[in-house]
Amino acid sequence: MDVFLRIDITLWSMLVLIILFLSARNRFDFRSESNRLLFVFIGSTALACAFDILGWLFEGQPGHLALIMNQIGNVLLYIINLVPISIWLFYTQTLTSQKTRLFKISTILVQTVLVVNSLLAVVSLKTGWYFSVSPDNHYVRGPLFLVHASMALGIVVLSSGLIVLHRKLIPLRMTGLLLTYYAFPLVGSLIQIRFYGVSVTWPMTTLSVLFIYQHIIDNHLTTDYLTGTLNRRHFEKLMARKLVQTRPDQYLALIAADIDHFKQINDRYGHGEGDRALQATVQILHQCLRHDDIIARVGGDEFYIILQSRSWINLDQTLARFHQAFAHYNETSGKPFTLQLSFGGVVYDKASHPTVQTLLEHADRRMYENKSMPAMKRTPAL
Repeated sequence: MDVFLRIDITLWSMLVLIILFLSARNRFDFRSESNRLLFVFIGSTALACAFDILGWLFEGQPGHLALIMNQIGNVLLYIINLVPISIWLFYTQTLTSQKTRLFKISTILVQTVLVVNSLLAVVSLKTGWYFSVSPDNHYVRGPLFLVHASMALGIVVLSSGLIVLHRKLIPLRMTGLLLTYYAFPLVGSLIQIRFYGVSVTWPMTTLSVLFIYQHIIDNHLTTDYLTGTLNRRHFEKLMARKLVQTRPDQYLALIAADIDHFKQINDRYGHGEGDRALQATVQILHQCLRHDDIIARVGGDEFYIILQSRSWINLDQTLARFHQAFAHYNETSGKPFTLQLSFGGVVYDKASHPTVQTLLEHADRRMYENKSMPAMKRTPAL
């Protein structure tokens, strides 16, 4: 009866994950690396549930075939146990605005751990290091079981530490979500380690995946798939809310930005290079802004940037930082083209900008005035 209860709980978890997997296949844009990783993340968690079921299904059953299936189920489960949490680390890296050396080292380390873990799982069939299956077909933990558990915990600690260290490079709304994922699986794993025979890790993990999927779907409705910035629809809603919520002791500014000669980049070097130019543009802008400043992609190569502060916003200094950052990129990128933007900025004033539309038009007008001039003769923002 206990075996069937464990199978039932994990089976329901697997079915939920399969539904999410099929839904993701229809909803996700797979041109995005982060979306591809999320797809694999959901699929690997569903596979873990399936292998967990496979082990329990043949546990204690008579016959040589049942013994073999029990062994295979547990080997596969030990191999895939570390995959979802590892993919979550790789997914975190895609959300940072730059590929840091620390992340690259961590990725290589985790990939090494996955290979070592897989080898130990396979050789456990002979050595019993991770587990063994008795002649009467009962699973028994091996002497290195805690090594496997420590690998999983180590990846969780490493991933959590990287999220905290790189929180300024990760979109603010995603930081909490990335850390939240580990909560349910960690609790489930600790319960399972403490109480031998209890199987709750993957059902608890499914709760996390369900929560994350719902958040990701909501996020897809508000963000641009290519750059991770806000899309136009959500930007306009947010902008309207910002104008209402801005207090007299606060300052709000809007910057309109447009990539110069972007069509030439697409025509001469291909749309793939154009996409990478858009992504590089957002990364550079993020490096020049504070963590809570907001970037929205509102057209092919058009962006809006929202700045909010309790002190006066000096747009000329902000735009100077932008120009310096893009100049440095052009000197060091090795690209056959230069990445240059035209900017136009305006500080919000309720009397002059009674609506979102008037504020947008003011910033656009400043930007197009600058765009029509040679780079050396462009005027300050205001």
